Amino acid sequence: MAYPSTTTAPPVDLQITGLGGLGDGVGRLADGQVVFVPGAVPGDHLQVQVVGKRQGVLRGQLLAIRQPSQDRVTPPCAAFGQCGGCDLQHLSDAARLRHHQQHLQRVVGAALAVDAVAVQAAGHRRRARLHVRQTQGSLVVGMLTARSDQVAQTEHCPALSAALEAVRQRAPAALQDFLYLGELSLVLGSAGVVAMLSGKVRSSPPTARELSARLGVVGLRYRLGQHADQWGEDDVALPEVDAPWVVRTQPDGFCQASEQANRALRSVVAAAVRDAGEFARAAEFYAGSGNFTDLLLRPGAQVVAFEQDEAACGQLARAARDAGWSDRLRIVQGDVAAQLSAAAGSEVWLLDPGRPGAPELCAAAGRLAPRDVIYVSCALDTLGRDARTLAGHGLVPVQATIIDGFAWTVHAEAVVRFARQ
Repeated sequence: MAYPSTTTAPPVDLQITGLGGLGDGVGRLADGQVVFVPGAVPGDHLQVQVVGKRQGVLRGQLLAIRQPSQDRVTPPCAAFGQCGGCDLQHLSDAARLRHHQQHLQRVVGAALAVDAVAVQAAGHRRRARLHVRQTQGSLVVGMLTARSDQVAQTEHCPALSAALEAVRQRAPAALQDFLYLGELSLVLGSAGVVAMLSGKVRSSPPTARELSARLGVVGLRYRLGQHADQWGEDDVALPEVDAPWVVRTQPDGFCQASEQANRALRSVVAAAVRDAGEFARAAEFYAGSGNFTDLLLRPGAQVVAFEQDEAACGQLARAARDAGWSDRLRIVQGDVAAQLSAAAGSEVWLLDPGRPGAPELCAAAGRLAPRDVIYVSCALDTLGRDARTLAGHGLVPVQATIIDGFAWTVHAEAVVRFARQ
């Protein structure tokens, strides 16, 4: 049966058997065609209206739940289904972790056991980019609704840490007098919350010092049209990193969204570094401000770290200088692929790329011949592609762990160690 891109097809009963990459439930019609249904979870028996086809895949609208899955739970947030921040709050924590684990298992193969680490979901986010919009005469501050530029309104965001939620609650009154459109970026560190504000104003803003007091933050930098100011702390130190190494990040910089998740990530990467055995030289790619760099430096190795962002390179250099390890760390700023020769002779590689993965880098593994590759990934599809490339150069997965670092969402962090066979 061919389904048109309208709602004229009759409703169908559908058993949901899996989750798609964007968190939609997946089921099959009687003729074998796959249907993606937003809001569905594996195990649901549903009445669904097929509403069209997008990118070659049938899309369905959930009409009724005939029999709910045993893994379906009541979302803790009143804005669920409207807010674009959390897309799997209706799936139990255990089922979500199991889904992530099975996904990574498909990447590394059935022969290798995949460990899984859960993260407490409630209040886990210590970093957020909040949107500010004028709505019906009042200012609303929060996450955007799914696939729109409107802000989802909720009395309480259960994903934010208590410190970030307190700032979000204060923000409308603090910004109402002068701001009508903008973004408020927040990060929580050892000293408190540091903020960055941008947007459009109807009148001159207060000083950064005064606005910091209104918001309850320890530092604020803003650029609002022609107005710019800064007061207090400009960045924060991450509390999960042991001395003498200090990792610092700014509100608009990158760090793991959850302190607990990053603690787990660092622990898993440290174990992979130990299990790689002794090494004298190592290369780290996409090093950022040094979240994993110390794990290569602590055993005493010479390390070359590649990073494109200038500010992150500055923070990394500061961390090495303050720890007394500058003599063993070389920082290479710029495009990684264009400067790979600097990694020649490194026995261990540590990669933490963004969602596009590291195809050029993995292709170079045949020429530069690292002994071990420790790959940290937030995108299992590109990890799977890169894993096939590494396998073609004799590097096979020997350790794999999934970490539920983005609780209540379809995203997770994976750590896989590849060893040369």
